[in-house]
Amino acid sequence: MARSYCGIIINRLLEEPVTGKWEPLVSREDFVKVQQILENNPSGFQHNKDEEARPLTRLLKCHDCGCYMVGYKNNQKNLHYYRCLKCNGVSVNAFTTVRAQRKGANDLFVDFLQKYAIPEKIAPLVKLQLTKIFNHYNDGNSTNEATLKSQMDVLERKMKELKVRYGLGDIDKETFDLTASHLNKQISETAQELNTLAPKISNLEKLISSGLEKLSKLALVWSSSNLEMRRRIQKTLFPDGISYDVKNHQYLTKRTNSFLYVTDYLTRQFEGEGIKKSRRNGGMSIEAPPAGLEPATL
Repeated sequence: MARSYCGIIINRLLEEPVTGKWEPLVSREDFVKVQQILENNPSGFQHNKDEEARPLTRLLKCHDCGCYMVGYKNNQKNLHYYRCLKCNGVSVNAFTTVRAQRKGANDLFVDFLQKYAIPEKIAPLVKLQLTKIFNHYNDGNSTNEATLKSQMDVLERKMKELKVRYGLGDIDKETFDLTASHLNKQISETAQELNTLAPKISNLEKLISSGLEKLSKLALVWSSSNLEMRRRIQKTLFPDGISYDVKNHQYLTKRTNSFLYVTDYLTRQFEGEGIKKSRRNGGMSIEAPPAGLEPATL
């Protein structure tokens, strides 16, 4: 039936292929090319069960030396491991096993993600403070944008006046060229600053609510995702990777996604005495969010 797409009929009742009387959907040349590609890769995707078993490859680093840990399989034991090639003894099972004295690396990562979940009792406080932060962020961007646009208008007006004066013969070419070069440089620098301004965040409440909801299900989402999605989540949340401390059997990280960083910071502040303090002060305040903070990044 597939060959009917290119206008050819093949049937066991026919002695040879027959050209159909309908308009082909694709040319014979294109059909042959596609078939050759499919024959070389029947499924279109190479599924590697070993890699599925070791999703933390290219994420885990050795806390002692800072190098990435390598995933491998012990075929005799039929077990998967992560190991540092430089440091002796820095190795951890990928899965939790009956004989293993410690939790496996994959399960340990699920617990690590769970630490970023926001307790339900303080979720409204975190949302309120995030809204304050992003409103401050938006207001600051708006002020900077207005100032830069005003500067651009002044510079463009000066350039126009310069051209008129040169056209009327009020200034010579050398003066024109020097002044025009100086103004063009200022215009270019101002335009570059305008382009680097982050866009104003619209639908703020919806974005914050969506981000917090995803955080509350972070461990579950990662556990139920395929390999590609797991690695995308890992790269988004921990762009520099995470370190495995073999002595304490725990994960450490120096840098996280900005939204994750702020929500984690607020959660810690609001927990315990932080809740009482926030109620007395009407909510804690952070003057400005970290660079690149954007609720949609999660």
